Amino acid sequence: MASRFTHLLNLACCSDTKLRSSRVGALSWRRIEGRAASLQSAPLDTRPGKTGATRGERGLGFCHHIMRASVVSIAVVATASGCASAPARFYTLDSMATAEAAPAARYAVLVGPVSVPASVDRPEFVVQVAPNRVDVDEFNRWAAPLNDGIARAVAGDLAVLLGTQDVAVAPLANFKPAYRVTINVQQFQSIQGEAVIVDAVWAVSPTAGGETRSGRTVAREAVQGKSFDALAAGHSRALAKVSGDIAAAIRTASTASETSEIRNPKSETRNKSKTANPKKPNK
Repeated sequence: MASRFTHLLNLACCSDTKLRSSRVGALSWRRIEGRAASLQSAPLDTRPGKTGATRGERGLGFCHHIMRASVVSIAVVATASGCASAPARFYTLDSMATAEAAPAARYAVLVGPVSVPASVDRPEFVVQVAPNRVDVDEFNRWAAPLNDGIARAVAGDLAVLLGTQDVAVAPLANFKPAYRVTINVQQFQSIQGEAVIVDAVWAVSPTAGGETRSGRTVAREAVQGKSFDALAAGHSRALAKVSGDIAAAIRTASTASETSEIRNPKSETRNKSKTANPKKPNK
């Protein structure tokens, strides 16, 4: 018992500086000092038949008191010190596509929904450290849900690649797109000091009906250094490649739609003629 008490008392003494520097610890320490002063200044009761505690006994009681208070304060300070020593950092996915030498699009595009693997669908960075093992980093996080970050990065890339600002992220009310883009991310891998890999299956669907065009893009981007900034930038570059393939599919679909309208103008004219000159009913 004595050795255990001595050990805890030593911990209390060693943590004196941290206790006094923290708000909770300073409050606890002032209470302990006040209790010590009252115990030391209290007079001894020496009347016959009285069992008042001696100063030695009161000192032992004070030691038990300081031990209990110090253990609680040590735990509080240790927790606070641990949190303060490693602040969380937050990262975003950015649009990094460059404009193409092509006519600006005259149609609107809606991006979403985007789905990601469950293993990376979390705020923390998931880093591949071995073929069958990953680390989840508590102090390096995405600023937004990963599927939302991907959707916004792709929408920004498409706005640049198609030369139009009529690109939005689903859901969005009162927005009537000509094409809708859905993305299913198969792999979103981060390897510090080596590379990032984005494997995505995507589909471009005309909202007015017609052929849906789909594809798969596997983009691998090398990263320099082991920083999380490098990983975030690498993923942004990889998503720009995915966006490039999607933009090409949208332009192809638009060209095919325009060609179809040019080849079949008669049917549209015939329908208008029927509407303008309806047949009179037979009498």
